[in-house]
Amino acid sequence: MDSRGMITIPGAGSIKVAGLTPTEAREAIENALRGTFENPERILEVTIRVRVSVFGEVRQPAMHTVEPETRLLEILAIAGGATDRADLSRVTVLRNNAIYEVNLEGASALGPAGRIELYSNDVVHVPQKTGFTRETMAVALSALSAALTLVSVIVTLQRE
Repeated sequence: MDSRGMITIPGAGSIKVAGLTPTEAREAIENALRGTFENPERILEVTIRVRVSVFGEVRQPAMHTVEPETRLLEILAIAGGATDRADLSRVTVLRNNAIYEVNLEGASALGPAGRIELYSNDVVHVPQKTGFTRETMAVALSALSAALTLVSVIVTLQRE
């Protein structure tokens, strides 16, 4: 499939399959082949794969080629899972120039967020946590410890 979501079959021409479910894509291909072949459903052994880009706070950001009907939680697992800095409450899916924000914090495969099906050329972004996180707390405690040490040294020097 090219970047426009089209596949080209010699003798049948170009067929748009982007945004179609696997069943709809198969029917579109079969319909295009009907004018060229008898019983195209018997010769059509199509292995449909979808390409989904996953980036942001995942361990293996990349374009992943997966089976149709792959769900959002599954693609995160395929991408190595979320990092410690991932904000799973603000995951976004970009599909056909529309952005969908999904809260996967505490999501299960049985819940509505876990059942979101991905299509070819979807882009999944897992953002980094913002605000008060474990990392910012560690930096703040280190700075506070340094400041208290400095104050302690100054007080000790003034007493002498």
